[in-house]
Amino acid sequence: MPGLIPPEPNASSLPMVTPVATARLPEGPLAIVVATRPSPFGSFAVVCAGGPVICFDGPALGVTATHHDHAGGTCAAALSADGALLITGGQDGACVIRGEGRYHRTDPDTAWVEHVTISRDGRRFAFCRGRRMTVVDTATNEVCVTHLLPSTPSTLRFHDGVLTAACYGGVLVWSNNGTGAMRQYPWRSALLSLVQSPDAKFYAAGCQDAAVHCWRRSSGEDFEMSGYPAKVKALAFSPDSRFLATGGHHVVTVWDFAGAGPQGSSPRELTGHAQLVTSLVFSSPRRLWSGGADGAVIGWDLDARRGASPVAVHVHDAPVVELAVVGRHIVAAHSDGVMVSLEVAQ
Repeated sequence: MPGLIPPEPNASSLPMVTPVATARLPEGPLAIVVATRPSPFGSFAVVCAGGPVICFDGPALGVTATHHDHAGGTCAAALSADGALLITGGQDGACVIRGEGRYHRTDPDTAWVEHVTISRDGRRFAFCRGRRMTVVDTATNEVCVTHLLPSTPSTLRFHDGVLTAACYGGVLVWSNNGTGAMRQYPWRSALLSLVQSPDAKFYAAGCQDAAVHCWRRSSGEDFEMSGYPAKVKALAFSPDSRFLATGGHHVVTVWDFAGAGPQGSSPRELTGHAQLVTSLVFSSPRRLWSGGADGAVIGWDLDARRGASPVAVHVHDAPVVELAVVGRHIVAAHSDGVMVSLEVAQ
């Protein structure tokens, strides 16, 4: 990527925003999982590095419940879209299903459960212990199918009607919510993250070899955006599927998928972070939020007529682990356990 602009020395020159609410977790965060509407488990839940899963009622950051379900600690969690089911996996090799008046624990195993995901309709969930992926019926708790993957996946996620896993060697996709035929989108590198465009036309993966690799879902045609100075993990598609924002640098790069797509084009380069970009999320088709190892959360206006400009920033003295959209707010989880809720600028 030639011509990258040096970052601002700090973010203090950008418009500052005051947090709507703050909270402190008992441990550093691993992940945030969000429901599409408020539920018995609140609006979102945070997996903490020390083991508990903490449920929050919304951007006011009130705690509704704290669950300690796994000996040794929790590794992953998933909320159903309606928030009715919370599924966790842990170092005890078990999954726990909570919700709708029931509690169920799967048989434990010596291998950790490192990934869990639940289908959009809430009828199935999937989890991975090492290379072994299992799909379970949420109503009966019975195993639907088990797949042995070529390597331990970095990402496991349900999309509409399909289940995807990203690992070394490419993306694996199963129809019928994980129980149907499998299709592979190959690539010769370790994949660290995976996103699907909302229009379901593209997969994009962040790679260990400092590149972003993409596939057209219909044809399997692939292409790559390379030249990043570091491995790429942070990725986000805009809600209208036009833009793909990527990390892998202290500069945010934004690729335009309109028309012929990004092949052969140069990305927009958004400068403001002093250190590596660690998390990216869109709150609307033209409003992007980035979090960095510098502790900054920056909002960007991607209006196509005016280029791109920063509109808001909040700075904390610990790196951003993850960002999430919760209603009209952005929630940032920092490595020191501090949670910050920021109102989305209109």
